[in-house]
Amino acid sequence: MTVIVSNPATQTKRDVRRKIQAGAQTTPNIEVRRLTELPADDLRPLLAESRAQGFRLLDTLMDNYANGVNRFAKPGEALFGVYHGRQLIAIGGLNRDPYVQDDARGRVRHVYVLDAWRAQGVGKRLMQAIVDEARRSFRLLTLRTMSAEADRFYRGRGFRAAPELEQATHYLVLSHEHRCETDASPLG
Repeated sequence: MTVIVSNPATQTKRDVRRKIQAGAQTTPNIEVRRLTELPADDLRPLLAESRAQGFRLLDTLMDNYANGVNRFAKPGEALFGVYHGRQLIAIGGLNRDPYVQDDARGRVRHVYVLDAWRAQGVGKRLMQAIVDEARRSFRLLTLRTMSAEADRFYRGRGFRAAPELEQATHYLVLSHEHRCETDASPLG
């Protein structure tokens, strides 16, 4: 039996989990788009929800985009939005890692999925787009999160904890072709 999710915003996380456990299809018709501009009006619901949850990452995204500090415009960089129809339900980007002088290291930036859309494959599809794009330009992908929920999510996507990295909590090796065979760590 297939269940089509018509309005995930009215569902509770418990409803979504029940459907997942029952084997129902819960990934709605969504589209991951590469963004060439930051859709400020579309971003407002995500911004309000993230603020209410105590996160400021989307404020930083908007400020840095507006003042030109980060427009995801350098080689290898990209900004993605996930849409359900005309509604932006998730956002995330890819930058050259600004904390190191290594052109082969990318960084996942400003990932946020509306709470009502979590546990439905939205974040997974967004991260797949980011990782696929990163493979074109980088050998290592890093990120930083302080959230236990996000830690579990990123580990589920193949990222590993990175206690040895000063400005990152997780990393994902994308390519070994630039490493020496004697390197003990993919981070070196």
